[in-house]
Formats: sequence, C-alpha cells, structure tokens
Amino acid sequence: MWFWTSLALLLPLDPSTVDAARSVDRPPVITNPQWVERPVAALLRLAGTYGIEGGRYTVECESPGSGSLGLCDVTLVGEETVSSGDPYIARRVGFAIDRAQVHPVTFDGLAIWSRVSFEVSFTMMDGQRRVDVSEVACARCLHREYGEEARFGVIGKNQAAYPTEAIRIGERSGYAVLRCRANGTDPMTECSVWAETPFGLGFGREALKAAEEQRFDPRPGASGLIWFVVPFEAE
Repeated sequence: MWFWTSLALLLPLDPSTVDAARSVDRPPVITNPQWVERPVAALLRLAGTYGIEGGRYTVECESPGSGSLGLCDVTLVGEETVSSGDPYIARRVGFAIDRAQVHPVTFDGLAIWSRVSFEVSFTMMDGQRRVDVSEVACARCLHREYGEEARFGVIGKNQAAYPTEAIRIGERSGYAVLRCRANGTDPMTECSVWAETPFGLGFGREALKAAEEQRFDPRPGASGLIWFVVPFEAE
C-alpha cells in the first residue's frame, strides 16, 4: 500500500477541480536490473560436465516481477571449444542459468516484467576452467525498447473501471502497464497490456478498455511508443 500512499500525495487534493483524466506530472523512479548472484557456480559445473574450454555466448531472458530468469535465448558468438563434442552447449547454458535471480526492474517501486541480456564467457587459465558473466542489462524494459529510450508516464488512479474479478475475491488494489502508440493530438493506437499485478484479475483488460475508449491521455502531444502505469484502488 505504500506505493498508493506515495502516489496519492502527488494527486490533486480535490479531483473535482481538475480534469479527471490528467496524468501525474512528475518523472517516475526507475531502477535497472541487477544480479542477486551471478550463476557462475552452475556454469562451472556445466563446463566440467561437458568439457567446455572456450566460448562466448549472448543471453537474453525474461525477468518477471519475481526476478527469476526464464525462457532464455542463448547464441554462440564466434567459436567454442568443447572436448566432449556436445553440439548443444548453447541450449545447456540456457538450462544452467534458468531461475537465476536478479533484482527486477522497478517502476515507482513496482516490480515490472522485462527482458534482460548479458554475456557468458568460458576460458581456460593455467589449466583451470573459468566462467565470466557480465552485468545484466535491459534488452526490453519499461524505459528501453531494444536499445531505444522509451517514454513513460503514470495515470491518476481509478481512471479505469475496477475489475469485477478483483472485487469478487476482495483484492483491494492493482495496476496494469500499457504500451501504446501516441499520435500527437490524435487518439492513441496499437495499445497492448505490458504487465498486470495481480495477474489474471482483469486489471490489464480494464486498463486496455479505458485506453481504447480514450479516457486518458498520458503524454499529451507525444508521438511514438509510450508506456504508462494505470493504477487501481478499491473505493
């Protein structure tokens, strides 16, 4: 609830005196992903099992709000040296780092789904196997779309209908993150749900419906892809 309390401090004290669809006019606080612990031990075990003596791989994984990596794509860069001759080392690297932990991307304290990237290198030094894992970086995050800076915003709470599924089970708050194409003074198009929390209770659906019905304009006059948080709180 601390997020909604801090967000409420930024909203008008008397909503009836302003346009109900205004966005919160302030920069959001964003944190980048960071390793909790680099998966060096698991990769060293892999290297010992399959005789990996050299090779560099680029890795891109999904990082949900929990920070547990999954659905990793691994690509060999250059050549690899594998004494066992196993042809599936890239795939095995992906298995070895599955569920490795990162501190996830956060947006105003909310842990957000993202896609992160890093490199894994295997080398031999003085007869000993060595594994280096680079810093983790955003490949596709709320504020970065495959290398391009993204525009983002926060909508005043309850600009979309509170989902009935959440009411039914007594869930008191939630949020959705939408990705849309802003078209200057024309309505937004190409909106999709980037994330919702709690998942499966209709927050994404109602936020998307509100965007399609043009109930808010998170970046007036903007053009291009934008991301924004749509918060909900039961009244």
